Amino acid sequence: QCIALEKMTAELLRPGAVPTEIYEKILAAVTRHSATAYEFLQIFGHSIGLTMDEAPVLAKGFNDPIVPGMTFAIEPQIALEGIGLIGTENTYEVTEDSAAKSLTGDCETGLEINY
Repeated sequence: QCIALEKMTAELLRPGAVPTEIYEKILAAVTRHSATAYEFLQIFGHSIGLTMDEAPVLAKGFNDPIVPGMTFAIEPQIALEGIGLIGTENTYEVTEDSAAKSLTGDCETGLEINY
């Protein structure tokens, strides 16, 4: 599920998009598709610039529109009761006119956790 959420977030990371609105769309997808044992964290990703973690953050309360050239670490994580946190993390660049482009490779993996 984290891979699908990462891809969904990258698709939403476009110029003019608002971080809070991206957060709400991803949260709605998690709520619809997750078992009750899943607990999603409050941040789906953050900008990367002069410091590693900086605003804007893909979370509530960040309303400045995204612009081309911004870079984000997209890192959806879920907590599985009795197991711990699992997730993915890759770095994306916001492009002029399409979904954000991964700078760190494909988020596909052969690892699957059945819970």
